[in-house]
Amino acid sequence: MSLSDETINELIQCPKIITRRPRREMAVQGRHRRNEFDLQSEDAIHSFHGFIRQSTEFPENFTIGLEYTSSPDGVRVCLIRCNGPHGETVQLPSTPDHHFVCHVHKATAEAIEAGRRPESFTTHCEQFTTLEEAIVYFCTTCNIEGAEFFFGFMEAERNRQLRLFEDEHEQH
Repeated sequence: MSLSDETINELIQCPKIITRRPRREMAVQGRHRRNEFDLQSEDAIHSFHGFIRQSTEFPENFTIGLEYTSSPDGVRVCLIRCNGPHGETVQLPSTPDHHFVCHVHKATAEAIEAGRRPESFTTHCEQFTTLEEAIVYFCTTCNIEGAEFFFGFMEAERNRQLRLFEDEHEQH
């Protein structure tokens, strides 16, 4: 599958609705808690799959991601993943120390064309430090409509983040 950077950004940002809801409680499988859900673009043209993983031993080690499911071959391409610090795996040239801080992996056309993991480009991210904050960031970034109905904590978390932002501006 070939995707341009512009198409990748459009797929991440297009309005989406959840078509198969996540479970109320994450399922424990091995040493991780897991959840999954399906999404569709608001115009019903594109299909997506969302996934959440969190270590049972180290809760700060989490990921939430969005995969694009191409039609008609059904191949999934990970467009974006929001990760907590986890310390292990290969260092990437874009951010060599990214595994020790919260970070976002994003697909690039260059990575897809080179046969690497599509989402191998990483950036540090200070907008989240917990799984709940990452879910809010993810749902906002991926333009998921009505996500608060499936993730009950979202409204309270958004309000908390807005208050922090307002407090920060009042101090200056």
